[in-house]
Amino acid sequence: MLYHYAQRLLALHEETLVALCKPRLHGVVRFGTPEAYATRYLPSALQRFAAVHPSVQVNVYCDDSPQLKEQFRAKELDIILTTEENANQIDTKPLPLAWLMAERGAPVEQRPLPLALYHAGCLFRRNGLTALEQAGIPYRIAYSSPSLAGVLAAIQAGLAVGPVSINTYMQGCRLALPQDGLPPIAPVGMRLKITQKPHSEVLDSFAGFLSQELGMKAS
Repeated sequence: MLYHYAQRLLALHEETLVALCKPRLHGVVRFGTPEAYATRYLPSALQRFAAVHPSVQVNVYCDDSPQLKEQFRAKELDIILTTEENANQIDTKPLPLAWLMAERGAPVEQRPLPLALYHAGCLFRRNGLTALEQAGIPYRIAYSSPSLAGVLAAIQAGLAVGPVSINTYMQGCRLALPQDGLPPIAPVGMRLKITQKPHSEVLDSFAGFLSQELGMKAS
């Protein structure tokens, strides 16, 4: 606990020194991330970054990871946060997954089990379906959306269950418990990538704020 608070104090100290002592930075950051990560990790990082560098323009692009990687390779994005298949690579951080369901009236006993999923190609979707198939639980894809809001709406309404990261919060919903009878889902990995050097001071600073928020380094 002391180590955790010490890290936050040191980070705040560094932000204070930057804000008071260094010249004000100007520029543009083009950052790409899946929507699920944007709602979870971005608000705090953006707030802190804006307090230190209020003159920097941050453009955020939300899309699925394969599309973000294409844009990154085309040099249309400077920094990307993506979902990776292998959670155990050196430059990835494991992200545990779980089933999300309505607090009341969740259809966990229905067979086939109704699911709310991201569109094909999503690793959350793939790992969730693999878990059900390995457990011998029949399912049907009742709702599909490229938007987190679309997936969560069906789950919140009690119409389906779906795989999400364990830090996903939705009012009126909860993560599955062992007694719900749903199988564990294999984790995915998160990777933070920054364009090849030389980096601008603006990009390095923004990547640093993201790294602190995520607890991982940019590669």
